[in-house]
Amino acid sequence: MIRILEFICTKNGSEGQNIMTKLGEYLAKNKINRASLSRQTGISEPRLTRLSNSMTAKLQGNELYRIALAIKTPPPRLLKYIYVGLTLKEDPVNGDKKSMSKKKKRPPAASTDHRAEG
Repeated sequence: MIRILEFICTKNGSEGQNIMTKLGEYLAKNKINRASLSRQTGISEPRLTRLSNSMTAKLQGNELYRIALAIKTPPPRLLKYIYVGLTLKEDPVNGDKKSMSKKKKRPPAASTDHRAEG
C-alpha cells in the first residue's frame, strides 16, 4: 500500500507533499478559504479537508452544488473540472460506448385487417 502511494506521489511530481484531489486543487488555485467555505455551505472543515486531500473521499452531489453556489461558480463547470477524465464504459456487444439516449423506435407493423377481404 505504501509503495502505491509513493508511486502516485512520484508520478504526480509531488513527492513529500500532500496529495490533493481535483476539488482541493480547484480551491487552492482559486484561493478559496476552507473555513469561510465551511461557514457558507454548512459542510464541516474536516469534511472539506478530506474532500480536498483524500482520494478515497466521495463528494456528494449536494456538497458539490453548495460549494459551487458559495464560490459563485456554475455547478456544471465545477463538475467538469473535478470529473474531467470520467467516461462511459464500452458496450461489450457493439464495442461502442453506452448511450443514454432512447432506444430507436420500431416501424409500425403492417396492417393485417382482414375485414376488407371477401
